[in-house]
Amino acid sequence: MATPPTPAAHARQVAPTCDRTTGRARQRDDACPGALRLHAADDGALARVRIPGGVLDSGQARALADLAQRLGDGALHLTSRGNVQFRGLPADCGADLADALTTARLLPSATHERVRNIVASPLSGLDGHGHRDIRPWLTELDRLLCADDAVRALSGRFLFALDDGRGDVAALGADVTLLASVPGAGPPGAGSGTRTAPGTPDIGLLRCGDAPHAVSVAAPDAPRAALLAATAFLEAAHEHGIRAWRVRDLPEGAREFTRRVVRRLTGAGLPVRADDVPVALPVGSAHPDAAAPGTVPYPRPAPTSRSAPASDDLARPGTTADTQTGTSTDAQRGAVTDAQAGTSADGPTAASADGPPQSPRTDKYLPEPPYEDASLVVLAPLGRASAAGFRLLADLADRAGGGELRVTPWRSIVVPRVPAGQVATALAELRAAGLVTESDSPWRGVSSCAGRPGCAKSLADVRGDAAATLRAADGASAGARRAAATPSDGTGVGAGHSALPVHWSGCERRCGRPTGDRVDVVAGPDGYRVTVVHGAGAAGDGTPEESPVSPAAPASLVSPGSPVPPVSPSDLAATVAAARVVAAAAGVRQTDE
Repeated sequence: MATPPTPAAHARQVAPTCDRTTGRARQRDDACPGALRLHAADDGALARVRIPGGVLDSGQARALADLAQRLGDGALHLTSRGNVQFRGLPADCGADLADALTTARLLPSATHERVRNIVASPLSGLDGHGHRDIRPWLTELDRLLCADDAVRALSGRFLFALDDGRGDVAALGADVTLLASVPGAGPPGAGSGTRTAPGTPDIGLLRCGDAPHAVSVAAPDAPRAALLAATAFLEAAHEHGIRAWRVRDLPEGAREFTRRVVRRLTGAGLPVRADDVPVALPVGSAHPDAAAPGTVPYPRPAPTSRSAPASDDLARPGTTADTQTGTSTDAQRGAVTDAQAGTSADGPTAASADGPPQSPRTDKYLPEPPYEDASLVVLAPLGRASAAGFRLLADLADRAGGGELRVTPWRSIVVPRVPAGQVATALAELRAAGLVTESDSPWRGVSSCAGRPGCAKSLADVRGDAAATLRAADGASAGARRAAATPSDGTGVGAGHSALPVHWSGCERRCGRPTGDRVDVVAGPDGYRVTVVHGAGAAGDGTPEESPVSPAAPASLVSPGSPVPPVSPSDLAATVAAARVVAAAAGVRQTDE
């Protein structure tokens, strides 16, 4: 199969776009790789396969594993949008790769493959939380995108998010977000732990970029509304005469763009309530542990209501047991941290009769045997899963009976609905394959760029250095790490906070970094520098501050703007570990995109 040319519609946007972070005008289209547009790296070609909602059947998972082993470096590299990348590919493998992906039904439209950027709540329909199973939305939106000629002009960075109401992917700064809700449910995330009564009409809240308000549409119309919002974006970019990649690039801003979308929806005959529904996401909803190792209860029969799990419990490696009526598991018991609703994230939400929704916290997510039916969630360290590990996941999915996997935006993988009798064996097999199943693993929340030898601009082997640092921190800081994950007395300070995410970068470009608050570890000519980045906002369009972390006093943050001293290799593990815990305890917000 020949590689198709870039769609002409995409090439029509010729004017520069303004990068709000730097004020620099871009004079080119985005260079995001795809399955048909390979990127040349130092370790070979790179291909990115879009997987809408991260959903794969077992046959597709095996096909990806086979391609990674036959053409690539033997690993599947998971991205922060739930997609899969191949590295180390031969430069001339494009036709072979395209044929294999088409056979596996992973390339339904050659002309639309880079615009199928859809993240979705990974546990929707699996744990009894959220207002609806958003799988029908996912299937329909992907179908609409592939059938619409105009949206080929979207950049490879434009992102859709489908949230079932729990507030996990809604906080990832997407360009078009659909949140499941019901009349009177309040802000997104509120009431997401209460099952919707049969027959209750559900709605979709449509949010454009970082707009503070959403508009409501009937649930069956939600996928079409998302498509129309995307075409309105292209219309706006054309009218302004700019080359826009994301909604935040539009000069009119998200609020005015929302009004434009409402006009387009009403013009298309969709009933819309533009009644300024406030978007107040639960604090903590974008924490990278929103799909962290653990097991997730498979409910039967469902109680009428129950507390929603903390967002960083939503897909935690290991297991949580099957839920019985009127009972709770170890993963559902625990202290509640104190927080308040907001538009960015920082730990689980707090609870009062009149306040935001309850979200229990606990330091124990692996129930003692005997296990009950559960969905397993495993973490790929630094987003890298071996081909053998991916085949094992496919086998487990088949043994569980569903034959399905879900790759999450937090670089973890969900195996839905594993029968009780298979859980213990499955966890042991997954650990042996190098995947993380423990909730207190030091790998949680750690990401990195490719680093050496894959990137010529990198000044260090950041993956190797991150792994070495984590091994050192695992022993030296185990007590501090457990304290950070242990429930507090409800104050929400110190022990009640999880450690901030940390991102390792081989140069100042900081590729692949989370857009929200984090610890940055950046390689320089004279070693690594460690800073705490805060104030960026979930959509990544705020003005972040960087507080250096001094190796001489890692338990405190230096004033923003101060010189960042390099950290010696012997102090690196302790400095990074201390920065993560201290920044979280100080209330620095946690978000990831």
